[in-house]
Amino acid sequence: MAASILREQDAMMADSSVGRHLDRRASGMLTEPRSTTWARTMTEVIANRDFLTRRLREWTLLRTIALSKSCAAKELTSAFDWFQHMAATTQI
Repeated sequence: MAASILREQDAMMADSSVGRHLDRRASGMLTEPRSTTWARTMTEVIANRDFLTRRLREWTLLRTIALSKSCAAKELTSAFDWFQHMAATTQI
């Protein structure tokens, strides 16, 4: 589905639609094991979309934190404000 949306001529609309989908799916399966497979698939689909790639990377970082796994401090400090807000407000 996301791949076909990203073929739309209006790139901004396509990115927005896929971004909303990405946010809904990622937030709904933050601690589920199947999210790793989903994220790998999405990585291939959105590979040439910088914003979407960054958003997925930050959802993956949030998942790492939710699972109490360690991550590099640089990943945390280089994340967008969106990530900082999500990390502070997401109840896990």
